[in-house]
Amino acid sequence: MPLLLTSRWLAVAAALSLVSGGSDAAASQAISVHRASDCSDAPVTLKIKNSSSCAVKTCRPVTFANSTYYSSTDCFDSDRYNYVSTAFPTDNYVLFDRYRKSNCSLKSYYETRAVLASAECVPYAIEGVTDNTSYSVIALVLKDRSANIQFFGNLNCASKPKSTATASAKTVATHSCYKRAHFYAGVNSPQTLSTAAAGNASASASASISSSDTGTVVAPLEVSDGSSGSSPGWSLKLHGAALIAVIVVCAALTLGFVAFIIWRRRAKKKKQRLQNGRQFVQTDSSIAMMEPDDQVYLAKPPSTRQFQPQSSSTCSTIPE
Repeated sequence: MPLLLTSRWLAVAAALSLVSGGSDAAASQAISVHRASDCSDAPVTLKIKNSSSCAVKTCRPVTFANSTYYSSTDCFDSDRYNYVSTAFPTDNYVLFDRYRKSNCSLKSYYETRAVLASAECVPYAIEGVTDNTSYSVIALVLKDRSANIQFFGNLNCASKPKSTATASAKTVATHSCYKRAHFYAGVNSPQTLSTAAAGNASASASASISSSDTGTVVAPLEVSDGSSGSSPGWSLKLHGAALIAVIVVCAALTLGFVAFIIWRRRAKKKKQRLQNGRQFVQTDSSIAMMEPDDQVYLAKPPSTRQFQPQSSSTCSTIPE
């Protein structure tokens, strides 16, 4: 009998544990991408999300931009900030928690990203490994502890960044909600901190680094991993309003040019008709102003007077 009661109490305790502490005990899945073939170095990018069915995957090669990287999947129950800090023991990194709601409500949290802050082009998302598509990134931590991340649609950061996220020093220090994210700067190598955007940062991207308290984010970038409810994060796509505005302006300029050409042609034709009309009126009025006799005179050829020679008998001479 005591054994039966004990079994019942254990079952109840297990059920209460699942109800009250299930979310805290839920495993987190970490997908990391490394340069080292044994995944022993600091990752160039790291993605963490809650997972109830996490499965460990050993280090395996993956291809990105014609280069070979190595990816591993880990499962852990500890604090994600400690986990990331352990993953980057001697390197600087930028970490940001991402939320579906603009107020960064706890219930809307869906993933954490950490990127090696080395001011060099590295993978951010790899199709079939971390996400459904591939992006590259340049991340760095500035000397004032602000963070700058530049996202590229191609794989080698060869073009201007599609999106630039800049979190000011205050935003990073207070971890305030900023564009649906909380930013953190991991500084393990202060001597390598940058004073300005490096790598393939364009002038426009460098100029976007803000010293304000709220920072600046340009062109939201969205990366979907195929899970339900695509995140409203940072989108690489052009804003619909901006694209429509460009189309409208181009159409207006084209229509204006066509209308100007048509107007010019019509104006020339109208001017030519007016000139022809004036010539016709002037000719007709000049004829109408002539007297009838003048018209008759003009209609007949002028008569020529003929002089006949006189005979010698009729000639008179002047005496000398």
